[in-house]
Amino acid sequence: MELPARSVKPEDSAWSPNCDVVVSKERVIILVELAGLRAADLEITMQENRLQIQGNRQRPGAETVNVPSIGEVKFGRFQAVLEMPPGFDLAQAKAAYSNGFLRIEVPAAEGTTSPGVL
Repeated sequence: MELPARSVKPEDSAWSPNCDVVVSKERVIILVELAGLRAADLEITMQENRLQIQGNRQRPGAETVNVPSIGEVKFGRFQAVLEMPPGFDLAQAKAAYSNGFLRIEVPAAEGTTSPGVL
């Protein structure tokens, strides 16, 4: 089974969000964890077989952290880039954003069977 190729952290972003990807004969489902963003903060672009998700997560409030702290939540520009395997129609993809998760569904190209997928 061929999964989409993913850029781990493109150089022009501060971080890359967690992504789950499920591939079947009928579709690729991508679930991206983007807590703390509004849908308006997201930009999704598609070019040939490449899907790019980017935006900017702002720290809530105007706090300046100048004391010892733990900082595990990533803020700033982010980007995730996925290259679809052959046999899927990125032009027909549908996206929905709800409760901090972006779900993108990419159907199989009409009249094709995705190679290597049971």
